[in-house]
Amino acid sequence: MRISLFSFLISITCIALITIVVLDILNIQNLWELPKSLEVLNLPSIILVICGVLLSTTLTYPSSDLRKSLPYLFLLFFQSKISEKELNLDANRILGWQQLLNHNRKKNRNDLGDSLHNTFEGYVFSLLSTSYSEDQVRELAKAKIAYRYNQMQRSARIYSSMGVYAPSFGMLGTLIGLIFMLSSFDSIEALGAGLSFALMTTFYGILLANVLFYPIEGKIRSMAENEYLRSMLILEGILLIEQGKPAIFVNDALKTYSNKLTVEDFPNLDKDPHQSELLTSKKANQDAA
Repeated sequence: MRISLFSFLISITCIALITIVVLDILNIQNLWELPKSLEVLNLPSIILVICGVLLSTTLTYPSSDLRKSLPYLFLLFFQSKISEKELNLDANRILGWQQLLNHNRKKNRNDLGDSLHNTFEGYVFSLLSTSYSEDQVRELAKAKIAYRYNQMQRSARIYSSMGVYAPSFGMLGTLIGLIFMLSSFDSIEALGAGLSFALMTTFYGILLANVLFYPIEGKIRSMAENEYLRSMLILEGILLIEQGKPAIFVNDALKTYSNKLTVEDFPNLDKDPHQSELLTSKKANQDAA
């Protein structure tokens, strides 16, 4: 066990800011003066909720997972690049690779591994260029797919936890505001300040959870699912052309592959009951059709 400097610094900073907010709202010590234009936002409420969420998340998850999860904050207004059209393009690329391999299998397989380096398909071709059997190649490739999938699921769980923490710290702010109000009945101004803090922390907690953290979690899970499907489709397609299957068989197999996926095909999906229910419903509708 060792101390993470990243987690330690964030925790200390959050604790310091939360302490400043509590001292300020209780009028024990006024540590900042806000411009009139910012008073309506109730900055102490925002600070309490955000710092509380960061503190709990930092104490719960490893710093390495937190750093990997930070870029996903920018996903809110973006959609996954992987679509049905993109999957069809991948199928066409696989058929193009088949034509290359039919001419000079060993040489073109090595060339594909080199030209597609740093991609999943390049990794599969590099495995095929070794002495590994087809089953070993499939096992190693699936392990790489599962690692990436589980990595994204860990990031999704972090944002899911943040969505839980935000309203909780909003309620904490509400309690602090109520305590301040109960001790300040002799001052109308103090009652107003306490009530404003009490309500605004709950407002910010609910807002951040449902407009930021939960939507990002959903997008990460959707991206993980799409990437898993695309990688598995590419793997199966490459193995089919390596087996020398006819182009029409490969094309038909790839078109129907996504409909064959079930809940059990996704690694560790039992940790996400909402996704499990969604995929089970999808499979039931396909069977009924």
